[in-house]
Amino acid sequence: MSQSQLPIQPKTAVGTILKTLPNKRLRDIIEKRYGLRGASMTLDAIGKIYGITRERVRQIENSVLKHLAKPEAVSYLEPIYKEVISHIRGAGGVVEEKKFLHSVAEKSEHPHLQLLLALHKGVMQAPENDEFHTRWYSDKDALAISEKVVKGVVQKLDAKKALLSREQLASLVSDTYRETASQNPSMEAVHSYINTSKLIKENPYKEYGLCTWPTVQPKSIRDKAYAILSKEGKPMHFQMIATAIDKSGFRGKKHAHPQTVHNELIKDSNRFVLVGRGLYALKEWGYEPGTVKDVIQSILKKENNGMGREAIVTAVLSRRFVKENTILLNLQNKTLFKKHTNGTYFLA
Repeated sequence: MSQSQLPIQPKTAVGTILKTLPNKRLRDIIEKRYGLRGASMTLDAIGKIYGITRERVRQIENSVLKHLAKPEAVSYLEPIYKEVISHIRGAGGVVEEKKFLHSVAEKSEHPHLQLLLALHKGVMQAPENDEFHTRWYSDKDALAISEKVVKGVVQKLDAKKALLSREQLASLVSDTYRETASQNPSMEAVHSYINTSKLIKENPYKEYGLCTWPTVQPKSIRDKAYAILSKEGKPMHFQMIATAIDKSGFRGKKHAHPQTVHNELIKDSNRFVLVGRGLYALKEWGYEPGTVKDVIQSILKKENNGMGREAIVTAVLSRRFVKENTILLNLQNKTLFKKHTNGTYFLA
């Protein structure tokens, strides 16, 4: 998302308002809770430091937040809130937390900004769930529209079963937004909505789809090989597939050993077909499993009038990467094939 410059640095603003707290203990608890001086701590961890219950720490936290949200503090922070709300609204009213924080402040100041946001009623947080990342939004209607649009896009992607470029995905989001809100969205809003979804992901080839697709977030060697072949669009040798997996950028630190790739693809006959010496293709491309003689049998079963030798060779070569002599040698199997006096072949 686009960048925004806050009129007051979050760290400076937080330092100023924390000085209004009546004692150091309160300041220390809120600093630990929000990670203002290191990693944030749980209620239990803070309670153990002070010898109090987690519930008491929660009560103190709420009391401190109420104190910091007093009119005089909010008045001082108003320039920040004005810019933040304008920034969120410019992105369609809903922004994914991490990208939003990076767009308005340095990483070291993110905890301070989160504390400031917690003090303002005009900016609300939607917690992370199975479908969405943590989000900040400016009004409930914007949040509802964004969720409806994203869910609609996920349903359409699931129906399409096809990877999209960022531009194609943006177009799909725009169309869904128009269907939902009866108006055109800004491009900033479109990309902001995409970023909120946990189900829509980008693969190393800058293509988008659902995170459950093996072409987007493959987990196993088989899935990664499937993604590689889908991208390549033609058969590949298992050694080349192994090399491509290592170079792909898909998650996983383990080296893809060629023999492991070969063994895994052999096992997955539902998706992969061995079409030559070490060459694999996707079954969905129309390839059928089996040896050369199996392929010849399959071809002749569909031809009641028989086929000539050249026609058989051409048909087999469209399904297998083998030498012509290998095909002719298999045709000599008289227990499987018979040759008519006119030169055509039939099943025996």
